[in-house]
Amino acid sequence: MPLGSLIRPELIFPDLPASDRQEVLRALAGRVTERGLVKSAGELFQRLLDRELLGSTGIGGGIAIPHCKLGGLKHGIVAVGIVPAGVDFGGAQVVVADDAGDLHAGSDRRKDGAAVSDRLPSPRRW
Repeated sequence: MPLGSLIRPELIFPDLPASDRQEVLRALAGRVTERGLVKSAGELFQRLLDRELLGSTGIGGGIAIPHCKLGGLKHGIVAVGIVPAGVDFGGAQVVVADDAGDLHAGSDRRKDGAAVSDRLPSPRRW
């Protein structure tokens, strides 16, 4: 299933208040939890951070695709977070982030990033 097809409008957050990658991950985990898609923002945040610490998920072009495995999900979740000022994700200035589940195992992350970008609303509508 193409990553871009999993994006739902209620999971696009165009205004994340974050100044570093941990704040991005914490904000995304909180917003996904607020929508009832996961039980624990803390657990999601920690799993995203643990994965991020293995190596930056920044793929260039202002895009990162933080991801993790999280038990108890019936399907993968894709959330898009935008930090208007950008955030340093381990050497890559990043504006877009997040997915939970093992959504892109074996797939091309640059194509996944392009698919996410193609599905975003025009900046005029943010």
